[in-house]
Amino acid sequence: MKIVGLAVLAIFAIVLIQQLGDNGRSQENKPAQVVAQEDDTRAPTVTNAEQSWIDDVVQATGTLSDALHTISEITSDPTAQTLLVTGDDETVIRMGAQIAVLEQCSNIFEEAGPPPTMRLQHVLKPLLQSCLHLENAGSALANGIDKLDADLLTIAADEMNKGSTYVKRATERVNALSG
Repeated sequence: MKIVGLAVLAIFAIVLIQQLGDNGRSQENKPAQVVAQEDDTRAPTVTNAEQSWIDDVVQATGTLSDALHTISEITSDPTAQTLLVTGDDETVIRMGAQIAVLEQCSNIFEEAGPPPTMRLQHVLKPLLQSCLHLENAGSALANGIDKLDADLLTIAADEMNKGSTYVKRATERVNALSG
């Protein structure tokens, strides 16, 4: 059963690594920051309230990106795979904590509060859409590991990729605000 579990995790790692780049960090999840240049004489394109909200959203996105990165590290390391499948407490807790982050995606973005202006609603919408996929990914990953089910792990990787696509869309929208 341990060999089957390692094979299942190896399949998941291959799928996840194919979808994630930059040492396991989702390229789409790299946070964007909008700031006015000090030497720029033009008025900033975002208000202070908008920038504050964007900063909070960037922090939330970073939390999710870190979780995806750690999941990628664990699933791509044969030693960590073995420890996970054999029930090593430290590895199981580490993976469980990252899965919990994915499953709490909506709550993480809710902590940023509502956008201070209507024009930021179009940034929030894809973030919340990403949460649907990332929360599904967390559930599928937990069940896939528990049941040693390659199909569930493939679903988890696909859902992470879909979630990352929506984060990328939100990032593009934030970047467009900066002109």
